[in-house]
Amino acid sequence: MKFSPYENFVLRSRLSPEAAADKLEKAVVTFGSGRSSAFSSDPNRPFRGTVSGTDFKITRIIGYRNSFAPVITGTLSGYPGTELDIRMRMHTGVLIFCCIWMGAIGLSAILAATGFYNTANAAVPFPMLPICLFMLVAAYVMATAGFKYESRKSKNLLKALLEAEIL
Repeated sequence: MKFSPYENFVLRSRLSPEAAADKLEKAVVTFGSGRSSAFSSDPNRPFRGTVSGTDFKITRIIGYRNSFAPVITGTLSGYPGTELDIRMRMHTGVLIFCCIWMGAIGLSAILAATGFYNTANAAVPFPMLPICLFMLVAAYVMATAGFKYESRKSKNLLKALLEAEIL
């Protein structure tokens, strides 16, 4: 879906599966390899994670903090070349936090719509419903925009690295 923090796509490369796996492995810093900083930038190794055989789970190394950056998982399969079935999603912890956060705001919006926050003592009623709806939209836009910004960069890096095209 275009406006959700989730992407599923296929890359097709002319490289053999072995060559594609080798290139991907050389571009990934494995956990515990001595380069522990998530903020260091080696242009030859732009990803951090694991590559094992035909499966991989990586994230792009960035020089700043973006909690919405995608976790990229995928598999390589033979073809007259290589096909990579790739799935990008938010980190599970961030996704759980966003669900709880947006759920609490949604509950507040429902309570505001039913008049729960209106008190007889208030001289001017507090406009809780518009504030809750604005917060819901802002949370969604912030999560989706942060994810899409990073996923576009990661997708372009993978395409260039593996000399691939998106199907």
